[in-house]
Amino acid sequence: MSRKGCTGCGLTKALEDFHRHSGRADGRASACKDCAKERAREWRRTNVSRHRQNARTWRLANPEAAQQKDAEHRKQNRERRREDSRRWYRRNKALTMLRATTYRALRKSVTLWNDPRIAALYEIAVWLRSKGDDVHVDHITPLQPADRDAPVGLHVYCNLQILPAVENLRKGNR
Repeated sequence: MSRKGCTGCGLTKALEDFHRHSGRADGRASACKDCAKERAREWRRTNVSRHRQNARTWRLANPEAAQQKDAEHRKQNRERRREDSRRWYRRNKALTMLRATTYRALRKSVTLWNDPRIAALYEIAVWLRSKGDDVHVDHITPLQPADRDAPVGLHVYCNLQILPAVENLRKGNR
């Protein structure tokens, strides 16, 4: 017997189109692979929390296999992940700028991580850029002044200003 009828879709298909099942007389499942996949997909849609819990349990029990599976997924979806990252960056430019500047400032000084005024300043800069203005958010007193004897600025709202990019680049760390 090289063909069999599927109980899911009702089509007659080759035995290779059915999963192996040792409990069945012919050694194959009653539904074809396509129907089995659709049934599993439907179960995941209707049992989201159970599916997530099962996946979490499996990952904890099989960390090496999960890591290998993740690496394979990243390799196969490299371009999609890159595009997702670019899309996220475009939607979150202000946040990205804020994080980068705050990280740089942290190395030198104390910063206010959740100051909404600083976030608003970066959002204004992004908005101005979207309107065609080339602007930078500048530290009035530089975080790392060119002159080692000069005071070191902090990454705080009162030390920030929006400047045209040309002026900011011209003034440098002064």
